[in-house]
Amino acid sequence: YNIDIQQIEAKITPRTRAIMPVHFAGLPVDLDPLYALAKKHNLTIIEDCAHAIGARYKDKLLGSFGDLQVFSFHPNKNMTTGEGGVVICRNPEWAAKISSLRFHGISQPAFDRFTKKGNQHYAVTAPGFKYNMLDLQAALGIHQLPSLENFIERRTHIAQRYAKAFAHYSPLQLQHSPDFSHRHAWHLFAPLINTEAAGMNRDTFMQRMKDENIGTGLHYAVIHLHPYYKETFGFKEGDYPFAEDVANRIVSLPLFPSMTEQEQDRVIHTIFKILGQPSSQSDRSNQTAITLE
Repeated sequence: YNIDIQQIEAKITPRTRAIMPVHFAGLPVDLDPLYALAKKHNLTIIEDCAHAIGARYKDKLLGSFGDLQVFSFHPNKNMTTGEGGVVICRNPEWAAKISSLRFHGISQPAFDRFTKKGNQHYAVTAPGFKYNMLDLQAALGIHQLPSLENFIERRTHIAQRYAKAFAHYSPLQLQHSPDFSHRHAWHLFAPLINTEAAGMNRDTFMQRMKDENIGTGLHYAVIHLHPYYKETFGFKEGDYPFAEDVANRIVSLPLFPSMTEQEQDRVIHTIFKILGQPSSQSDRSNQTAITLE
């Protein structure tokens, strides 16, 4: 499913302050229409780039343009600092406020206070948080960063092998590739289970894969049906049917830079074992070529 700009605009009210697109799995959202809509209504775009470090939208790196971008360096992301993340923005006032709020609302960071020209006096200007990254974590990230390109290249190679293997495989519905130029970061390879063609639902498929000692992931259950959001805001099943359909059928297949082609071939052949072999001779030939290359 693609983002529907008309539906977004229909949801805008006088209370709306921002639009928050998610570059899911590392695939950039089509940002130009979103920024045009935001400009029309004087709104801010806050991009969720947790999956998308290194991704490009129309030859521009995510984070190099726009309003605000938020990246995650959790251990399972494309590069890590052990935990934490970073916010990128080009507005000095926003940057100063974010910097203050991340560390107790203090007006002057410790590093600035202890420099030769610094001053030990500081002020708490807002009820802030303890959201700062540790220096040790930053050091880990600095050494991960030069490897990011290689990580993404390897992820892309693995994702392309999956895509070729399942290109004409009816039990799985693959992620759509948009028409605009882009670079996918391939944090996840997450097809949808076509329940009728597969002969089982997503949860049964995940259990069958587990029985074969192959782990899969569920990314993600829909937010609005978690207990807190249902109880606090009154959301109910059917409020967001497209998201619910995806959440009921999505599954993440193993994908990591050190994954070997032999390991991936085992995943592919196990999926065929569970969901059935490709239906046509041409499909079978394609699968053999892909999985043995």
